[in-house]
Amino acid sequence: MSNSSFLSSFLVPIIITIIFIIFLIKRLIFNLSNTTHKNLPPSPLRLPILGNLHQLGLYPHRTLQKLAQQYGPLMLLHFGSRPVLVVSSADGAREIMKTHDVVLSNRPKLSMAHKLLYQARDISTAPYGEYWRQVRSICVLHLLSPKRVLSFRSVREEETSLMIDLIKRQSCELSLAVNLSEIFSSYTNDVICRVVFGRKYKGTQDGVRFKELLGELMRLLGSFCVGDYITWLSWVNFVNGTDKAVEKVAKGFDSFLDSVVEEHMEGFNYNISEGEDRQNFVDILLEIQENTKMAGFAVSEVNIKAIILDMFAAGTDTTYTVLEWAMTELLRNPIILKKLQTEVSQAANGKSDITEDDLDKMPYLKAIMKETLRLYPPIPLLVPRELTQHIKINGFDIAAGTMVMTNAWAIGRDPTLWDQPNQFQPERFMDSDVDFKAGSDHFQLIPFGAGRRGCPGILFAMVSNELVLAKLIHSFDWTLLPGVDDLDMTECVGLAIHRKAWSRRYGPVMQLRLGSVPVLVISSATAAREIMKTHDIAFSNRPKSCALEKLLYNYRDIASAPYGEYWRQIKSVSVLHLLNNKRVQSYRAVREEETKLMVEKIRKSCGTGVNLSELFVRLTNDVVCRVALGRKYGEESGGKRFKELLGEFTELLGGFYVRDYFPKLGWLSRVSGLDGRMDKVAKEFDEFLEGVLHDHMNTNKNVDDEQKDFVDILLWIQRENSLGFSIDRTSIKALILDTFAAGTDTTYTVLEWAMTELIRHPNAMKKLQNEIRTTILNKKITNIAMPEEYINSVTEDDLEKMPYLKAVFKETLRLHPPIPLIVPRLTIQDMKISGYDVASGTQVFINAWAIGRDPTLWEEEPDKFEPERFLLKNAAIDYKGHDFELIPFGAGRRGCPGIVFAMAVNELALASVVYKFDWALLSSGEEDLDYYHMTETTGLSSKQGLEPFCQLHYIVCITTVTIVVIVDVDRVLVAQVVFTMLVNSHIPHSGCITLLID
Repeated sequence: MSNSSFLSSFLVPIIITIIFIIFLIKRLIFNLSNTTHKNLPPSPLRLPILGNLHQLGLYPHRTLQKLAQQYGPLMLLHFGSRPVLVVSSADGAREIMKTHDVVLSNRPKLSMAHKLLYQARDISTAPYGEYWRQVRSICVLHLLSPKRVLSFRSVREEETSLMIDLIKRQSCELSLAVNLSEIFSSYTNDVICRVVFGRKYKGTQDGVRFKELLGELMRLLGSFCVGDYITWLSWVNFVNGTDKAVEKVAKGFDSFLDSVVEEHMEGFNYNISEGEDRQNFVDILLEIQENTKMAGFAVSEVNIKAIILDMFAAGTDTTYTVLEWAMTELLRNPIILKKLQTEVSQAANGKSDITEDDLDKMPYLKAIMKETLRLYPPIPLLVPRELTQHIKINGFDIAAGTMVMTNAWAIGRDPTLWDQPNQFQPERFMDSDVDFKAGSDHFQLIPFGAGRRGCPGILFAMVSNELVLAKLIHSFDWTLLPGVDDLDMTECVGLAIHRKAWSRRYGPVMQLRLGSVPVLVISSATAAREIMKTHDIAFSNRPKSCALEKLLYNYRDIASAPYGEYWRQIKSVSVLHLLNNKRVQSYRAVREEETKLMVEKIRKSCGTGVNLSELFVRLTNDVVCRVALGRKYGEESGGKRFKELLGEFTELLGGFYVRDYFPKLGWLSRVSGLDGRMDKVAKEFDEFLEGVLHDHMNTNKNVDDEQKDFVDILLWIQRENSLGFSIDRTSIKALILDTFAAGTDTTYTVLEWAMTELIRHPNAMKKLQNEIRTTILNKKITNIAMPEEYINSVTEDDLEKMPYLKAVFKETLRLHPPIPLIVPRLTIQDMKISGYDVASGTQVFINAWAIGRDPTLWEEEPDKFEPERFLLKNAAIDYKGHDFELIPFGAGRRGCPGIVFAMAVNELALASVVYKFDWALLSSGEEDLDYYHMTETTGLSSKQGLEPFCQLHYIVCITTVTIVVIVDVDRVLVAQVVFTMLVNSHIPHSGCITLLID
């Protein structure tokens, strides 16, 4: 060997090593100089490139809660190259969503939302700015106002009745398995479709396709896109087919929405008389588009489609999941279930049915919904915000550009906020003013976010859920079979958490680095208050994500739109027009109808399995479909494909994308086909939404404002341009997509968790049953002349008389926030949070799951399900964005605007289920209700599969159903129901019913 070759082989490795050491030294010096004068939040050690991404695990909200327990409720992480502030305390959430709401109202740019939601033209993902304010005003003033929500009461009640009838028919008459999750999903979709589109799409080819698109949209929106955090890894989504899937879904939804808008435009009545109201959101948006004076700005078809898409993205999965969790908790807690049944019965006052009028008489039902949302917020990690300027939160410097994630799941389980935070105890919300609704100052319960970015559809969602639950409880009795001590509480990952630790170690404010992204993880209510209230403006931006970019029309929706004028515009659309109290109340009929349908499905599932999770999913999807699209999309109307698309959409939105944190690895998404999947889902959803818009624009309709679905409203806003800004077709689709992305998965998972906890806690179930049935009974006594259908079912009027129901939901949301890690925010300036410096550009994750289980907040047994904690000293705590101990929906500017809508669905659904059925654990030799592990499946929402076995029991004119649940060796829950009816001295008829709660 020559000397030169020897020297070369010997010196080259040494030279490379020296260069590498010099690079590391320079990097270290740079990092030290960059943080010398800043007080940054606590942060776990991070890896090069990955940052703290490797620490997230399958259930980020749980992982971040554990990290927050070590690092504090304000925690700075790095997802790849992106700084992320994770807020896991109510105080931190208040800082984010109230104190600094303006600077924290931006949305980080995430690729999934950008692609799927019309380049973030929807309300949820739109950047904070004039556009967001415009579309937000449309939503708040025209689509989701209380008057508008109330106008859709008949839709909710009709769909709820259909749901109850379906359960009855499947379980008893046809002896088929009843999938409650599917029913809830279908109900939610049908309600949203009727509200948004003016009709359901069940039974048509379009409906099947819409359902598939919506499923894929939700999956994609809930998926993780690594390219959003490691930009050079953006190719991963292309390789794995995600980009293609997103493009397909976006195109499909756009095409569908185009057809819907065109359909509405062709039949649009421009000469509606004064005092009349539009029937659905599409008509309303078209009217706004036509009459710019209504919104004060121009509304384009893209704006309309984005807004409509927001309705499904934010209003389906996140809505019916609340029903799933609520029903699950009721099954796990027979005493609570019984109490709810009693309340529902009293509220029904002898009526055979429950209406929304009954819901106000069901405080326990509302408590159950609150408890469900506390434990199982639909989106445990609230939709992230992005800081627009450097601020200080709790003494920490938070830099502009930081993504802020509020862990509503952690806040809901914060032991400092909640006694026995992990226990499902709706009673904790009884005599408590804690609420999750917009305007609430209880950031310990923010399942729908709070502040400017709070969900504008809370009223709409919750009135639907309350009606469904009340009707289910009113119509059936639910119980576990012998040998069954508990339900599997596993969550699945997606946009919302369905049933399927960092924070204690590093503290409630912890900084990570996920790849190249600095991430601040907030795991305390105090830190969450700083993020969502004190420094809300600085933390109102959203980090970019490849999934949001691809799936949400390039951040044209509300949830993912960057904080700015556009976001302010579409947020105003949502808050003022789509999800205001009036608008949510206008959809009461939708919620009650769909809840009735769900209960009927359970009732008729005699001798077969009833999948509660499936029923909750169907309920939520049907409600959201009816509300957002004006119709349901059943199997025969393209509903199957729509459901699949929505599921994939939610999955993708809740996924992890290397590109988001390792930009240079973005190619992995392309290679793996993930990009292709996102492109596919985005394209198909876009095609679907285009179809919806086309239908709405071309269908002859003469409807008043209270009958408008979201598509109607958005098209009206676009046409009238009454909000002071224009809203294009893409924005409409993004807003509609937001409704499904944020309103389906995250909604029915709360129902799943609530029901699961009730089943696990028979006392809570019994208490809830008593509350509901007493409420319905009193209604029967005082309304003898009223129709049987009204007095013998749970309506939304009964829900307000069910404080324990609300406590159950609060407790559910505390323990199981739908999005455990609240959608991340991005700091727009350097700030201090809890005394730590947080750099601009840091992503902030608020661990709502960790906050909800924080022992310093919830004191005794924070992991225990005890709704009673919301009935006494925590009664004032709510999840509507004001109590940062309970922020399952976020808070502040970026809080979920659809809380009222989602919880209306959940409370009604849970009250209905508990009222109609008896749920109880029978003698099994195992006294410990926590014997079986409650686990979650991952996604944008944390989900719990729910499969109980039920037993119907009819006695003369009082109709109840006893649902008995067992668990086999594979932990699949099945149920058997003995059906007995005494009518006019007829011989009792016996049969069987199986509940499959998945």
